Amino acid sequence: MLIDADVLVAAPVILLSYLLPFAYKPFRPARGGVFLAFWVILTFHHIISVYNCFFETLPGANADAIRFHNTAALYSQSLFGAPFGSDSKFYEWFLAHIYRISTPSLFLAQSMVVLAFAFSTVYLLKLKNIVGIFKYDATAMIFFGMEPFVLIWTSVNLREAYQILFLLMALYFGLLWRLRREGAALVKFVASILLLAILHNGLSVYSIFLLFIFISWNFNSQKESAFFSRRRVKKTLVLVPAFIAIALVALNLPSMGALQAVQTGNVVEYANSYRHGSIDSIGGSTYGAPIDFSSPFGFMVTGAGALSHYFFGPFPWEVRSFIDAIAALVVLFHAALLLSSIVFWRSSSGYQRHAAGILLTAYLILEFMWASGTTNYGTAMRHHMVAYGIIVVLGAPSFISFITKPFRRRGRLASYL
Repeated sequence: MLIDADVLVAAPVILLSYLLPFAYKPFRPARGGVFLAFWVILTFHHIISVYNCFFETLPGANADAIRFHNTAALYSQSLFGAPFGSDSKFYEWFLAHIYRISTPSLFLAQSMVVLAFAFSTVYLLKLKNIVGIFKYDATAMIFFGMEPFVLIWTSVNLREAYQILFLLMALYFGLLWRLRREGAALVKFVASILLLAILHNGLSVYSIFLLFIFISWNFNSQKESAFFSRRRVKKTLVLVPAFIAIALVALNLPSMGALQAVQTGNVVEYANSYRHGSIDSIGGSTYGAPIDFSSPFGFMVTGAGALSHYFFGPFPWEVRSFIDAIAALVVLFHAALLLSSIVFWRSSSGYQRHAAGILLTAYLILEFMWASGTTNYGTAMRHHMVAYGIIVVLGAPSFISFITKPFRRRGRLASYL
């Protein structure tokens, strides 16, 4: 009876996730491969969700995922409701309201996570198209949705699926705003950034960088409208950050530790304490690469070691389990996509080169930020997921062309990719 109740409240969310392709333009052309790829990815996510909820808890789906559910369930039954805040408090507040409307159900929470990831897949295609990349949509979707850790951790009750969604939305609407000068796109861009900032402490600081990148980037191409002037840039530089600052102050969010560290000038101390307090997601995978903040030379040397572990670990000699082996293969695949993204950026021109430059800059800033506060491979794999869509958008077409070139028949194999 309990399973039946969970399935009943989650059924509309699951149905909506399968109907998404019919509502969005990237799916409207008669391309069966894109529809099929989307539904295959979605089905695997829902299967993972069912298995995790009703059969066995998967790696990484225990501590945070269970805490979010239990806290939200408790608040949903409270007379005063859930306290509003940022970071995990915001997610618990959101879940508590969903539970209050329906019923406390872990399966419902997981189904909503899968729905958020389904929307992410839509915005992956929209971002890919606005950059001017129209090949290999189906395969890019498979790369995005079937990456092992993405598959598991965007099917359980974690925040990463929402972080991925709001980042892709921010990137898409930011490029749309710069390309077409649409006021509605600017509003959606700022709203996406605010949602991204409120979901995670570290992303609150990153959102300021992301905002600055889009405002200050000089496209300097024929596609850039004359409506875009230096005077208008200065006005935007004043108005948009001011809007974000006023919103954050007005909300009086108690958990914005990263922003408070920036405000008080204690960024180094905050990063150091965050690294020491980093929680392992898959167990026994701490790589212990401390960063020396006491001197520029020490920072460069130790920072390079921390970056190498974050981007390329676990290394072959550190593999001790099946999960470690999967993680090692996944980071190699990420590295190949990043290299392919750089190749694409260098070979492109005009607006496409500028768009790719913005996306690569956004990717690298976020990854460097995560690396400064991460000390274990489990947390690193969760952090890699957030910006993973960027290197899929930019790198997947070049990567697919490279690996299929020796045996591809012109016009035949490409139609299925």
